[in-house]
Amino acid sequence: MSIGVTHLLVASALIFGTGVYGVLARRSLFGVLLALQLMLAGADVALV
Repeated sequence: MSIGVTHLLVASALIFGTGVYGVLARRSLFGVLLALQLMLAGADVALV
């Protein structure tokens, strides 16, 4: 069983969505920065 492109894109969307939720839900600057980092990680997974 191999991991296909669809699996990677779904994982990327979940990571990115978690980051978006974190940006919208957090009030502290540190929390928002961590959420932005998650969004960037999701984009990295999609591009690689």
